[in-house]
Amino acid sequence: MLMQQRTAVMGALCQAVNTHLAPCLEALIDASIRALKEQRLAARSNFEAQGCEDFLRLCAALRERAILETVEAILALLPAGITPQGVAPTNESEWQLVDDAEVEEMLEARRLVRQLRESLGAMEWRNCARLNTLTGAAAKDRESPLSLEFMVRELQTQLHLREQLPAVRELFYAVAAKELGHVLHAYLKQLDTVFSEFQIEPWIDPAVHPAEERRRARAPSKAPDAPYQAIQQLRAVGSGAAGSPPANAAVAVPALDGALLQQAMAQVKGLSPPPQGWSAEDFLHQLGAAGAVLSPRQRDDAGVVAELFQHIEQEQGIAAEIKPALRRLMAPVAQAAMLEPAAFADATHPVRATLDKLIRLCEFSDPPNHVLEQRVQQLIEGIVEDYQGDSTVFSRSHEELEQLLAVQQRAYHNNAERVRQYNRGRDALQQAREQVGRELAGVFGEQAPQVLLDWLEAGWRDLLVHELIRHGQDGSEWRDDLALIRQLNDRLRAPAGGGESAPLLEQLRQRMESFQPGQYRHTPVLKQLQRQLAGEQAVELVEQAEPAPEAPLHSPDPALQRWRERLQQLGEGDWLVTQRGQHLQLVWANAASDHYVLVDRQGREAGSFTAQELTQQLAAGWIGSSAPDGQGLIQDHLENIVGKLYRDIAYARSHDELTGLFNRRSFEATAAKALASNEPCAFIYGHIDQFSVLNSSFGPMAGDTYLKQAASLLAEQLPAAATLARVGGVDFAVVVPQADLPHARQLAEQLRATIEANPLEWQGHSHGVTMSLGIVLTSECHDVINLFRDLQIACNTAKEFGRNRTHIYTDEIDGARTGLMAIAGRVDDIVERGELSLRVQQIAPAAASDTQLPHYEVLLVMENELKLLDFISAAERYNRMTKVDRWVLKRVFTELAQYPGIWARCSGVSINLSGSSLNDDKMLEFIEALFEDYPVPAHKICFELTETAAVANLTKTADLVRYLQRFGCTFSIDDFGTGFSSYEYLKRLPVDYVKIDGSFVKEIERSPSDLAMVKSINEIAHVLGRKTIAEYVETQSIRERLVALGIDYVQGYGVQMPLPLDAFLAGC
Repeated sequence: MLMQQRTAVMGALCQAVNTHLAPCLEALIDASIRALKEQRLAARSNFEAQGCEDFLRLCAALRERAILETVEAILALLPAGITPQGVAPTNESEWQLVDDAEVEEMLEARRLVRQLRESLGAMEWRNCARLNTLTGAAAKDRESPLSLEFMVRELQTQLHLREQLPAVRELFYAVAAKELGHVLHAYLKQLDTVFSEFQIEPWIDPAVHPAEERRRARAPSKAPDAPYQAIQQLRAVGSGAAGSPPANAAVAVPALDGALLQQAMAQVKGLSPPPQGWSAEDFLHQLGAAGAVLSPRQRDDAGVVAELFQHIEQEQGIAAEIKPALRRLMAPVAQAAMLEPAAFADATHPVRATLDKLIRLCEFSDPPNHVLEQRVQQLIEGIVEDYQGDSTVFSRSHEELEQLLAVQQRAYHNNAERVRQYNRGRDALQQAREQVGRELAGVFGEQAPQVLLDWLEAGWRDLLVHELIRHGQDGSEWRDDLALIRQLNDRLRAPAGGGESAPLLEQLRQRMESFQPGQYRHTPVLKQLQRQLAGEQAVELVEQAEPAPEAPLHSPDPALQRWRERLQQLGEGDWLVTQRGQHLQLVWANAASDHYVLVDRQGREAGSFTAQELTQQLAAGWIGSSAPDGQGLIQDHLENIVGKLYRDIAYARSHDELTGLFNRRSFEATAAKALASNEPCAFIYGHIDQFSVLNSSFGPMAGDTYLKQAASLLAEQLPAAATLARVGGVDFAVVVPQADLPHARQLAEQLRATIEANPLEWQGHSHGVTMSLGIVLTSECHDVINLFRDLQIACNTAKEFGRNRTHIYTDEIDGARTGLMAIAGRVDDIVERGELSLRVQQIAPAAASDTQLPHYEVLLVMENELKLLDFISAAERYNRMTKVDRWVLKRVFTELAQYPGIWARCSGVSINLSGSSLNDDKMLEFIEALFEDYPVPAHKICFELTETAAVANLTKTADLVRYLQRFGCTFSIDDFGTGFSSYEYLKRLPVDYVKIDGSFVKEIERSPSDLAMVKSINEIAHVLGRKTIAEYVETQSIRERLVALGIDYVQGYGVQMPLPLDAFLAGC
């Protein structure tokens, strides 16, 4: 482009900005001043009223200057077309923590911009892209001076918004969203006109892809027989055969005599199944009585089939009329499984595939489809009669089953469409009635003629509503009918004899009779109207009800902001999963009428919600989901068996072997959940005083006996909702939900007195025992690490004060003893001095021969005398850990953006997120902003979450995972296996990788129970389609053992020592 033409375009753009932007900003500040005056009067406290007053005065004083500075900032950068880019720090000491207020201001700007872009986004993008063409810049988003975000950030600075009260800022942004959404249209349109006049087209950077292109749908990859194989492996583990060959390996078992089995099955099929179907035990007994000799594997397979059909019998979602036929189907399915394991295990096998289809067709429907049910029963009876060991009997009805399923799915779709259409009509009717009411209120004013109100009730109001729905707001029919009411209202209020009324009344009669043929409710009203128009009868005016006031501008509960945004992102057709795993589809979403309708998988209405109600459901644990995969009842049941087997195996690692109580691992998981809840909760820590004296006097056997006695005594005194654990040799801990300080103090004293009143009786001797206890309330702690520290301090204080007493922890008195307060005060200084550095450690494929590129995890390292655990504990305790996480994230993203060649030698980078960050609603927006600001491929970033932190914040964690996976990010759950209910949580968390807790991994060569846990975790992860990573791999022999177990990836000193981040990047 010629310099002369470029200069002309710049001049026209500057003129447009000067002329059209300033009035928009004036309108915003003036509207804000009006809103502040109203809010000042409605303020709930003097503090809020003063905040409104202060900002009101600031807006009035800075009005002209703020507008001028904002406009000039845009004009100054127009020639370059892009904001100056900061230089990344070159050494550790130049990196600083990102301040909370700075992050909050950035996120508030982005929220406002998102709202403005709903109506202005297309024009904004076109103008910014054309400016790129003009200047040759490659500005993205707020880097462009013509972007909405650049303008908003300038306004924030000029009006000192960061210094205002949160309520005042919310009010300003609400006003800005409403006001700027209207007035900026003309400004952006003028810029568009300038570019069009000079024929400048948008320039698109091919390296910059829209967010939608970064999103990817990723379903977990599951082997079709994964649950079955996991069941076999976990049963072997549970029986103590963790190192035995897989169930599908070549193992010598007696060959099953098919003919003998067929004879036995014929006898069993001749028996009538029990009313509730065969149990596994009864079915195997009948087979044995009939002469069948089964191998252990065959008995197990037959038992699994029997368990499934017992489950079907109890399933309310299966039509009751078909259950008798399904009971008879159990025998041939069990026979097929005994002859060929894949027949039931493999979801693609003809037997299993046919069974899946039949059960889907057996789903309960309301009203029942008797024709379909009858045909399904016929198909089942055909299989039962004809099956003699040939699997083709199951597959011969494949095509018909597919056709029936298609018919069923069409019926479900039609159900959902009927629900949608009904609610669409309902809302259209409601909205039309409300609009007609508003229009009539405008016609009548404060008083209305009673005769016209009677005329409306006689049918004219319904006529107006009907015409509005049929022809729309701009339709002439309903406007003409409304105009008739306006004419009548004017004539009734005018002096008598105000004009000929006969034609008008005749028009009313004809319209009413055409709308309501054969009805004459309107006739008396029409005659009365005629008399009043002629002056023969007085016109009665009645008071009109005042219209409802508009909703206030200020935002509702800030704690629900995240979930309101999720609701706004939902569209018709999207799926949600409830806490119980039920899939619901949104079929109707009408923000205008505040109405949202969900249906279940059969298309039946499952709930009608307002925005507030649905937002609360999202906050309570409903999460967005892809469409149900249709894996079916059989797969669900097999996965449930896997979960049960895992819980049985994990029981030993989650419970204390001596007392049977929870151990420290399980207690930590329970405590984390309690800390994450919004309910008051108390924690009690008890230490048996001078236990060594008892041990030395009577021996370890007496000591063990007393520990079991103490566990029993403590459990008897606790409420049912409390959780008791043995967390150390002579240490016990309790979680007491719904407990305040008086309750906790009383309970602790009760525990102390019980121990003191029950000495150990041993071989004719009595030994008195006491206990020192510490109490911590949820208000005094933030995370599990600090909770244990506080509990131990409180308990030690009780011992120091003479033992056999309780002590309540308070941060003011006991906090100094931890030393964490002093560390927390140094967090900023530690970062600025470069005493907190980053290293990376390789996560490699388990098999050394694998050619995949390695992955790397970012690790925090202290470069001073402090222990990393103490630093993290202090940061967590005093609300600094989220700032540390933001520091890590920003630094990693900055460094990765500077070394794009890294991806030639690295498949991805893992970054840890703390529990504090998972609970921080701003962190998700901060991460999203990083992806927008730095050219880092989202699919190369994996976020690591610890199991304890993820479970404690399950709803928010699941939401964060789902949301960022849409961008392409992956997720790993760290330290997995520490909780008793790990499998259930893993099913709800759609993570990509499971990191097996290193405490299990490093002992697998010496500890059979650790080996069993590693093997079990690997199996359940693979069942759910997750890859596994073993950490703490310190030797080659451990790595080889993990390869044999089927672990996918390994990490540890035996794989690679950690490297400084800068040294690693320098090699790219």
